[in-house]
Amino acid sequence: MALCKLLSNLQTIFGGYLWPPFIIKGGKKQMKKTNIIFEWKHKGVTSQKEVGRQALYDIFDGIAKGFKGDNEMSLELLKFIPTIDKIYIDEDININQDVPGIVLIEGDNKELLKIIRYHKIVWSIFEKFESE
Repeated sequence: MALCKLLSNLQTIFGGYLWPPFIIKGGKKQMKKTNIIFEWKHKGVTSQKEVGRQALYDIFDGIAKGFKGDNEMSLELLKFIPTIDKIYIDEDININQDVPGIVLIEGDNKELLKIIRYHKIVWSIFEKFESE
Protein backbone atom coordinates (compact mmCIF):
# COMPACT_ATOMS: atom_id res chain seq x y z
CA MET A 1 0.00 0.00 0.00
CA ALA A 2 2.87 2.35 0.78
CA LEU A 3 4.27 1.71 -2.70
CA CYS A 4 0.95 2.70 -4.30
CA LYS A 5 0.94 5.95 -2.31
CA LEU A 6 4.56 6.65 -3.31
CA LEU A 7 3.79 6.02 -6.99
CA SER A 8 0.67 8.16 -6.75
CA ASN A 9 2.74 11.02 -5.27
CA LEU A 10 5.36 10.63 -8.01
CA GLN A 11 2.62 10.62 -10.60
CA THR A 12 1.37 13.96 -9.27
CA ILE A 13 4.87 15.44 -9.23
CA PHE A 14 5.71 14.30 -12.77
CA GLY A 15 2.36 15.17 -14.33
CA GLY A 16 1.09 11.61 -14.57
CA TYR A 17 4.13 9.95 -16.12
CA LEU A 18 7.01 7.92 -14.73
CA TRP A 19 9.97 6.36 -16.53
CA PRO A 20 9.90 3.43 -17.00
CA PRO A 21 6.58 4.78 -18.15
CA PHE A 22 3.48 3.88 -16.20
CA ILE A 23 0.20 5.69 -15.94
CA ILE A 24 -0.95 5.06 -12.39
CA LYS A 25 -4.58 5.14 -11.33
CA GLY A 26 -5.56 3.59 -8.05
CA GLY A 27 -2.24 1.77 -7.89
CA LYS A 28 -2.74 -0.02 -11.25
CA LYS A 29 -1.01 0.76 -14.53
CA GLN A 30 -3.39 1.76 -17.28
CA MET A 31 -3.02 0.70 -20.89
CA LYS A 32 -3.05 3.51 -23.47
CA LYS A 33 -5.90 3.08 -25.94
CA THR A 34 -3.77 3.77 -29.03
CA ASN A 35 -1.91 1.24 -31.16
CA ILE A 36 1.88 0.98 -31.05
CA ILE A 37 3.85 2.03 -34.12
CA PHE A 38 6.21 -0.79 -35.06
CA GLU A 39 9.04 0.54 -37.24
CA TRP A 40 12.02 -1.35 -38.60
CA LYS A 41 14.92 -0.71 -40.93
CA HIS A 42 16.25 -3.46 -43.20
CA LYS A 43 18.91 -2.93 -45.88
CA GLY A 44 18.41 0.83 -45.73
CA VAL A 45 14.64 0.68 -46.16
CA THR A 46 12.48 1.82 -43.25
CA SER A 47 8.98 0.37 -42.92
CA GLN A 48 6.29 0.75 -40.31
CA LYS A 49 2.89 -0.54 -39.29
CA GLU A 50 0.54 -0.31 -36.35
CA VAL A 51 0.35 -3.14 -33.84
CA GLY A 52 -2.51 -3.58 -31.40
CA ARG A 53 -1.24 -2.69 -27.93
CA GLN A 54 -3.40 -5.21 -26.07
CA ALA A 55 -2.59 -7.98 -28.56
CA LEU A 56 1.15 -7.37 -28.16
CA TYR A 57 0.78 -7.26 -24.38
CA ASP A 58 -1.16 -10.55 -24.42
CA ILE A 59 1.54 -12.26 -26.50
CA PHE A 60 4.35 -11.34 -24.11
CA ASP A 61 2.18 -11.94 -21.05
CA GLY A 62 1.52 -15.48 -22.29
CA ILE A 63 5.24 -16.08 -22.80
CA ALA A 64 6.05 -14.66 -19.37
CA LYS A 65 3.52 -16.97 -17.73
CA GLY A 66 4.34 -20.00 -19.87
CA PHE A 67 8.12 -19.88 -19.47
CA LYS A 68 8.57 -19.06 -15.79
CA GLY A 69 12.25 -18.75 -14.94
CA ASP A 70 13.23 -18.04 -18.56
CA ASN A 71 11.16 -14.98 -19.38
CA GLU A 72 13.14 -11.88 -18.39
CA MET A 73 12.76 -10.20 -21.78
CA SER A 74 9.01 -10.73 -21.85
CA LEU A 75 8.72 -9.36 -18.33
CA GLU A 76 10.81 -6.34 -19.30
CA LEU A 77 8.68 -5.66 -22.38
CA LEU A 78 5.50 -5.92 -20.30
CA LYS A 79 6.72 -2.94 -18.27
CA PHE A 80 6.85 -0.75 -21.38
CA ILE A 81 4.06 -1.97 -23.68
CA PRO A 82 1.20 -0.25 -21.78
CA THR A 83 2.52 3.24 -22.54
CA ILE A 84 5.11 3.29 -25.34
CA ASP A 85 4.28 4.96 -28.63
CA LYS A 86 6.75 3.18 -30.87
CA ILE A 87 9.06 0.17 -31.12
CA TYR A 88 12.00 0.71 -33.49
CA ILE A 89 14.35 -2.03 -34.70
CA ASP A 90 17.36 -1.19 -36.88
CA GLU A 91 18.38 -4.52 -38.41
CA ASP A 92 21.22 -2.83 -40.30
CA ILE A 93 22.86 -1.99 -36.96
CA ASN A 94 21.75 -5.12 -35.10
CA ILE A 95 23.39 -7.45 -37.60
CA ASN A 96 26.82 -6.28 -36.39
CA GLN A 97 26.02 -6.18 -32.67
CA ASP A 98 26.96 -8.90 -30.19
CA VAL A 99 23.75 -8.05 -28.35
CA PRO A 100 21.13 -6.54 -30.67
CA GLY A 101 18.51 -4.17 -29.32
CA ILE A 102 15.22 -2.44 -29.86
CA VAL A 103 14.37 1.16 -29.10
CA LEU A 104 11.24 1.78 -27.05
CA ILE A 105 9.88 5.30 -27.53
CA GLU A 106 7.34 7.24 -25.49
CA GLY A 107 7.07 10.89 -26.46
CA ASP A 108 10.62 12.29 -26.32
CA ASN A 109 11.90 9.43 -24.12
CA LYS A 110 13.87 6.63 -25.72
CA GLU A 111 15.00 3.45 -24.01
CA LEU A 112 17.35 0.93 -25.64
CA LEU A 113 16.47 -2.60 -24.64
CA LYS A 114 19.21 -5.08 -25.47
CA ILE A 115 17.91 -8.57 -26.23
CA ILE A 116 20.48 -11.34 -26.60
CA ARG A 117 20.07 -13.57 -29.64
CA TYR A 118 19.38 -16.49 -27.29
CA HIS A 119 15.85 -15.12 -26.84
CA LYS A 120 14.70 -16.59 -30.15
CA ILE A 121 11.00 -16.51 -29.27
CA VAL A 122 11.08 -12.76 -28.63
CA TRP A 123 13.02 -12.09 -31.83
CA SER A 124 10.72 -14.38 -33.86
CA ILE A 125 7.68 -12.38 -32.69
CA PHE A 126 9.24 -9.15 -33.95
CA GLU A 127 10.26 -10.86 -37.22
CA LYS A 128 6.66 -12.04 -37.68
CA PHE A 129 5.39 -8.47 -37.34
CA GLU A 130 7.93 -7.36 -39.96
CA SER A 131 6.86 -10.02 -42.44
CA GLU A 132 3.08 -9.52 -42.20
